[in-house]
Amino acid sequence: MEISELLVRRRKELGITAAQAATRLKVSAATLSHWENGRNVPVVSKWGIIADFLGVDIKEIHKMVEGK
Repeated sequence: MEISELLVRRRKELGITAAQAATRLKVSAATLSHWENGRNVPVVSKWGIIADFLGVDIKEIHKMVEGK
């Protein structure tokens, strides 16, 4: 599964808006939108906070972003 799909799924599970999720992830709403739509992937410095948000190990984020 792609990180974009997981971000959208988790946000919906939490019942929060994209703006609220962006605040939790400490990024702009535009950045989150790019991630959720697969236009960009998160930079390494954001992997830890994304892993916490998704409830996965940071290694999983690496696999999703790097395609391994």
